[in-house]
Amino acid sequence: MNLGDAKAPYCKRERHFIICRGKGTGRGKTGGRGGKGQSARSGYSRHDYFEGGTMPLVRRLPKRGFSNFQWARKVAEVNLRDLNRFAANETVNPEKLVQAGVVRHGFDWVKILGVGAIDRPLTVAAHRFSSEALDKILKAGGKVEWLAPQPKPDAEAAKPEAPAKTAAQKKVERKARQQARHAQHAAAKAEAKPGKAAKVKGDGKPKGDAKPKGEGKPKGEAKPKGGDKK
Repeated sequence: MNLGDAKAPYCKRERHFIICRGKGTGRGKTGGRGGKGQSARSGYSRHDYFEGGTMPLVRRLPKRGFSNFQWARKVAEVNLRDLNRFAANETVNPEKLVQAGVVRHGFDWVKILGVGAIDRPLTVAAHRFSSEALDKILKAGGKVEWLAPQPKPDAEAAKPEAPAKTAAQKKVERKARQQARHAQHAAAKAEAKPGKAAKVKGDGKPKGDAKPKGEGKPKGEAKPKGGDKK
């Protein structure tokens, strides 16, 4: 065997495309990175909403309100007509609804709505029921099992609505309130402590006889106007 007969073993290896080796290679000069600058350097990255340094649209738009979408409870809604696929007197719970393909995974609660009709007695276990669905299930001879505490009735809705008052009734009540205020004001005024009696003009210490205008301490002799001259 001669040295010229030796050959390298076959190896399937594709040659890497060489760039930045002249314009004739197809990717010469800038090597497919465009012009010079930050975007042509290694390790460069930017956000999808980057607009070249100007204020992006996502920051120019106002943000108002609040959304609890990411924290909200995910509720799977099931119509009443979808429960007719189950046999009579069967217990229907969220696990069986998933197995039957009525709902998908990834929910927190199941709520039964009253859309459609039910023609067989079923024991339905769910977290919430609409009032119409609750009535239809019970009328069909079925039962209901709450998987979550029942919602409390609305206190405002439970209160009976007061009949609307007429204009004459409102006028009478307004007059009664005014009379009550006047009576209260008069009672408070009567209970108030009486003030000090006003002094009568002239009362007080008796004044002595008026002295004549000229009387009083004797004044010394008046000095001459120019004073004593020596």
